[in-house]
Amino acid sequence: MLPTPEVKQILKKNITIGTVRWDVSLSTLTTMRIGGPAWAVVQTDNVDEIRCVYDVVAQKDIPLFVLGGGSNVVFPDEGYPGIILKLPLGTISTQVRDKNRVAVTFGGGYLSQLAAQKTVDLGLTGFESMYGLPGTLGGAIVMNSKWPAGKFMTGDVLESVQYVQPDGSLKTMRHDELDFSYGHSSLQGKKGLVTQATFVFAQGDQQEGMKRCMEVMEYRKKTQPHGVKTAGCVFKNIGKSEQELHDLPYGSAGYLIDQVGLKGTSIGGLTVSSIHANFFINNGTATFADYQALVEKVRQTVYDKFSIMLTEEVYAVHH
Repeated sequence: MLPTPEVKQILKKNITIGTVRWDVSLSTLTTMRIGGPAWAVVQTDNVDEIRCVYDVVAQKDIPLFVLGGGSNVVFPDEGYPGIILKLPLGTISTQVRDKNRVAVTFGGGYLSQLAAQKTVDLGLTGFESMYGLPGTLGGAIVMNSKWPAGKFMTGDVLESVQYVQPDGSLKTMRHDELDFSYGHSSLQGKKGLVTQATFVFAQGDQQEGMKRCMEVMEYRKKTQPHGVKTAGCVFKNIGKSEQELHDLPYGSAGYLIDQVGLKGTSIGGLTVSSIHANFFINNGTATFADYQALVEKVRQTVYDKFSIMLTEEVYAVHH
């Protein structure tokens, strides 16, 4: 059901701490820069206002999408006929657990790269691999975002999250409840919102931490396209067992796409990166249809050669 003037009035009246914007181009809110207008974008971390949004969409049967930093997601050119719910940057607080460990609580909208910088500034270690990662911590938790050159995943140092469920109830979920695995958490596919997250870090050396951050950034620049319109890795890497089954030296999706000769392949305004084949680059004119077509071309070509069906890591929104 499309939103009505009545819904607009409800949001105007009740969203006073946060903000409401109307008819917002989703291409401005996503790193791929594809997507038409959303009917409304509500940005707030006030729990009562978040509850108001959930009440409205439930009562009026309006589509709702919870958006983090806008990486790993692509919207249709027609836009989104509902409400986009986003968090602001939020706050940060620390608590010393013992002489070696410090807990840091971030708002769910806190930027991943900024969180890496902040923990290093505090003399803590454990988040250096997040340096240069686009998006927010809330999104990184839901996706269990990973460091491409090592084994680090966001969930590794997470202690708990504060989570607003679609019924408006507030729930604290601990690490073991989130079912973390490669590119996965139990929060995926759900309509709730991570409003806060607590991580536990070891004490470290500030200079060593900053050096590690610079190394991480340098690696990203060498191995991934930088400063371009992209959603990040389009496909998930295959598992170790599937890699061994097909007797492949590497299990990365980028390797498989490279092996079938698709680097530089374009459809419309979208191109498979010549630096890292698991990145699609928007030249500024790409459409959602271009994205879908290139995904299918890559997936089918890889399957034809390796009998491996790649799974998307970027979430393509349909309504």
